[in-house]
Amino acid sequence: MRIFSLLCLLGAWVSHAQCGNPAPEQALANAPAAERAELRRNWGRMASNFSALEADRTEFLKTKDPTLIFPALYYHATKLEMERISRGEVPGAAGQLALMNRFYDAWRFNKEEFRKGGADDVEPWWYAYFSEASTTDPAKMNVQDLVGLMAAAATAHVDFDLPRAIRDQTTGMSPAEVAAAKATFQSSAGIFRPASEGFAADANRTYYGPGTEGRGLDAFLLTASTYVTEWPVNPFNPVDMRNNAWEIATTRGPIPTEEARQPTFPGPTSPFSAVQTLTVPANGSASMDVPAGARIYIQATGRARLSQFLELFSTPAGVPFMGGAYNFRGLESWPHGALVGYFPSQPPFLVGLKWNGQTQSGGRLQLRLNDKDFDNNTGSYSAIVCLER
Repeated sequence: MRIFSLLCLLGAWVSHAQCGNPAPEQALANAPAAERAELRRNWGRMASNFSALEADRTEFLKTKDPTLIFPALYYHATKLEMERISRGEVPGAAGQLALMNRFYDAWRFNKEEFRKGGADDVEPWWYAYFSEASTTDPAKMNVQDLVGLMAAAATAHVDFDLPRAIRDQTTGMSPAEVAAAKATFQSSAGIFRPASEGFAADANRTYYGPGTEGRGLDAFLLTASTYVTEWPVNPFNPVDMRNNAWEIATTRGPIPTEEARQPTFPGPTSPFSAVQTLTVPANGSASMDVPAGARIYIQATGRARLSQFLELFSTPAGVPFMGGAYNFRGLESWPHGALVGYFPSQPPFLVGLKWNGQTQSGGRLQLRLNDKDFDNNTGSYSAIVCLER
């Protein structure tokens, strides 16, 4: 289900019942003797990281703060994965814990930067989440707002932070060691659905009150299952996104991030020659010049009202069950209100919540909503456009 993808991409990982020192006996028993000291160290560090996640989740349940939505869902995935480790089910647990810690460090860094200086101080790929979350009224939180925030967080953490963590973790490994680490990394796929269910319960209780089964986020889960099975574009398949992050980090050259500012992540010079944020009005368009042959990464968030008379709202992903005659010619099968990109003399492309690709002739990149009757729209999307060197 699509919402599962949004909520559960984050494969970090600690159960509070088992996150104290020392490391669990079963995991130690299954580990080679040479790795046990490292396993103890990495477990202890992840225990501290989980305590911070647990505190953020507790605060989210108490205050409804939208900026804490991400660590609240992160908590559930974390809990399940570390339970697997504690039961001795994860081969190479010491390395898996090291990767989890690197992955978590990126979130911690950006959370601290946001609290010190606001959304403008976080890394560019986290701007969409923090800027949107910090301006969302929790008293008016609806499912589309929630899904939009999940999408922004998933994109930032999995498409950007995760390749950097994997690159850092696997540098210097032999091919056999990389293959073993990849198998361990992929073994956590089973946590996605139960983790999403845990967060859905938290979100319903927080924003919609007790006894809301069948409404709120639960209702969206039911709708999303049809969306995923019937709609050809599913940009948030968790397994695909995580596998793609691994391939980017280990086989495809430059990772799509600037050099991290925290010492945990030494890295190469930024592969980006430009990072620009475009505000795309729901009743208009936004544009920028792009050189020929450039590789582009776009991340989008925001909320638009698509009708003057109806309570019809959309994120950049669009509304999947309508469109047709309301969409631009040739784009009738794409989600209504989705973010769409154009280059001169090239076919349009569906941006949605994220897109990456390479220009052919270059020229003026134009972004707009897939809605031919756009004059009565209100709101806007925010698109971060990154150009690779």
